[in-house]
Amino acid sequence: MANDIQPKNLGELQQYVAKRITSIKSVIATNVTPEKMARIALNELRTNDYLAKLAIQNPASFMNAISQASHLGLEIGGALGQAYLVPFKGEVKMLPGYRGLIALARRSGKITSINAEIVYEHDEFDLKLGLEAHVVHKPKVRGDRGEPILVYMVAHFKDGGHHFEWMSIEEVMRIKERSSAVIAAKTNKKPTPWDTDRDEMIRKTVIRRGWKYLPMSIEMQHAQIIESAAERGQTVTIDDSVIEGELIVTDTPTDDTPEVPDFCTDAEFEELKQECEMLVRSGKKTAKSIITTTQTRSILTDPQKLIIESWESEGK
Repeated sequence: MANDIQPKNLGELQQYVAKRITSIKSVIATNVTPEKMARIALNELRTNDYLAKLAIQNPASFMNAISQASHLGLEIGGALGQAYLVPFKGEVKMLPGYRGLIALARRSGKITSINAEIVYEHDEFDLKLGLEAHVVHKPKVRGDRGEPILVYMVAHFKDGGHHFEWMSIEEVMRIKERSSAVIAAKTNKKPTPWDTDRDEMIRKTVIRRGWKYLPMSIEMQHAQIIESAAERGQTVTIDDSVIEGELIVTDTPTDDTPEVPDFCTDAEFEELKQECEMLVRSGKKTAKSIITTTQTRSILTDPQKLIIESWESEGK
């Protein structure tokens, strides 16, 4: 609305959202009401000052996040934790959570059960792959289970088929570190769902890996489009003139949007050693400068960083 005043606080933001509630009603899922969704989203802002600041500065992005969650029928934050609000380049984005993806899959009517489990280092676990995967997982029920080492998902289909997917925790963390939202949050020194709900995000990662093998409903397809666009820094709006709502992806990143670097491969690290090891050992370059320069084009792993740092300490 052209005559709207830019919100200056959460009270004015609440009024901004209230004026636009009717725009949500045509695209909202049947299991929630727009008033409830807006109330839940505003409550999330009251627990996160940084998100509240972004929402006040860019209320349209906050309203769009509410519309997307409403369209998918996923509650933002709260007890269910089906979706999250995350900061990204001055906007508020909505991302489905692990429980949200599970809810969408079950709601499709094509999947009888779907679950993801984390294997911790003190659990009893055995995995055998072949024509049929065979899994034995006995969680340690007393005492410390240790750190996560692996995550897997199993989905059973209504027609009798199933899909099994697994990932090592190292694979999960590599995907996390390449996430545009995580990189942006680190730059601004702000927390992400990986900091507040680590295990939920680990489970979500393996479900996303297996998502493409599941029978897809319209809602599941839309969730995938919304999340993929958010990761690319694009905006998804919902055309409420179309039955079931058509998703419109806009704001393709411009040429000055930084690309997310890949991880440094073993071959690339060998080249780096040949080029830079003697420079660091001789004191002509510092380990910190080599690490900083290299990570503009390739992300170094912690062991690779330790090797570079050892050149400096051994050269003294």
